[in-house]
Amino acid sequence: MAEPQLLACNDPGIISLFQALDDFYKTEQAKKIENLKREKKTLKREIRHCRRVWYSTITLLRTSFDDVLTIQSALEDYDEQKRLAHQDRMKALGISNPLQNANFERRDWV
Repeated sequence: MAEPQLLACNDPGIISLFQALDDFYKTEQAKKIENLKREKKTLKREIRHCRRVWYSTITLLRTSFDDVLTIQSALEDYDEQKRLAHQDRMKALGISNPLQNANFERRDWV
């Protein structure tokens, strides 16, 4: 079997056609490259935006958690101060334990 050989063609119409085809492919490649560059730039911008939003969300959650801990601590302090104030009032009235002098009998209700 004979090897295929490239045919030399000097026809200006064929040469012009191949040149136009080559130019078309180069133009299409350039367009695709530009589109991909624009898309890459847009995606990078979106990623940066999402990162900023994510970091802001995490910061907000940390701040909220710290605020919850502060509120919880304040409520615990309030409850303790309320208990101590009640205890002081009872001592001032001469009652050491409010249930100490009460006589309770167990009754079976059921």
